[in-house]
Amino acid sequence: LVRDYRQVMLPNTAASLRERRSNQLKDFVSVATPLGVTHMMIFSTDRDGSFMRLAKLPSGPTLTFKVNGYTLIDDVRDSRKKRFSFPHSHFMVAPLLVLNGFSGAKFPTDLLQSVLKASFEQIDVRKFSAQSCQRVAMFNRNEDGSLSFRHFSISQQEAGLSRGVRKLLKPTSAVPLMGRSADVADFVNAGGYGSESEGESVTSLTGANQSVAMSVKLVEIGPRMELELVKIEEGLCAGVTIFSTGEPSGNAGKKVADVFATGDFHDDGDGDEDSGEPGEGADQDGEEGGSAEE
Repeated sequence: LVRDYRQVMLPNTAASLRERRSNQLKDFVSVATPLGVTHMMIFSTDRDGSFMRLAKLPSGPTLTFKVNGYTLIDDVRDSRKKRFSFPHSHFMVAPLLVLNGFSGAKFPTDLLQSVLKASFEQIDVRKFSAQSCQRVAMFNRNEDGSLSFRHFSISQQEAGLSRGVRKLLKPTSAVPLMGRSADVADFVNAGGYGSESEGESVTSLTGANQSVAMSVKLVEIGPRMELELVKIEEGLCAGVTIFSTGEPSGNAGKKVADVFATGDFHDDGDGDEDSGEPGEGADQDGEEGGSAEE
C-alpha cells in the first residue's frame, strides 16, 4: 500500500527512498525543511487494525485515519476485463485533487479539507492546461463521514468518431489489418461508434475561435482506500488531541519503516534518496510498526 500510494503522489515524492529499521520519525523531520518536504504520511499496523497518519510539517496538525479496507494497484488491474497500460508520462505531472462531499462542512471536516488540499500540488490557473491533466486523485466524503479514495487516469479523445477512425488516427497504434475489407470504408464502418459509457463529451478550446468536442474517460489505476477519521492532534504525531471518536487510533511508534515525501524532494544523484547512515535499506515486509510517507 505504501508503494502504491507513492505512485499516487508522483512526481512530488521520494519514490526511491531507502529506509532502515533504525530510522526514527525525528530523523525524517530533521531533513524535511531543507528538502522541501511539506507533509508526511505514516502507515502503521497493530492489533487494533491499520492506520494512516497525515501530518503537516514541521509542527502539525496530525490527522489519524483508520484504514477500514484497501485494494492495491495490481488487484484493480486484475479485476478489469480489458487491460490498460499507463505511460510513464502520466506520472510526470501531479494528479488533480477532487474533494467531493466537503461543501458546507464544519469542524473537523473543514480542517480535514484544508490539510488534504495542502498535501497535493496547487494548480496555477494562469499556467493551467487541460491537455496536461493526466490523473485524478479523489476523496469522496460519504454520508457517515467516512472517506473513499480513488485514483484515475484521464483519457481524452475527439468525440463523435467511430472506433475505426480512432484506430486510424491513434499515433501509437500499429497499421491495422484491412485484408478482409474490400474498401477502407468497410473497415471504418465495421468499427461502429462508441457507446455513451466510453466517455463524457465536453468542450475543449483548441484555438482562439475554434472549439472541439472531446470525450473524456476515467480509467481507475488504484489503489483504493476506505478511511475513517478517528483523531486529530495539534502537533506532529503528538500534542493536544483536538478531535477524537474514542476509537483506537493505532501506534505509529518512533521507528519508521517506509517514508515518502510530498513536496520538492531532492535525491543525492545516484537514483536513491538516502536517509540516515550508510547501510542496507529496510525490508518492506509488512511487519507491525510504522511506515511513513512524506
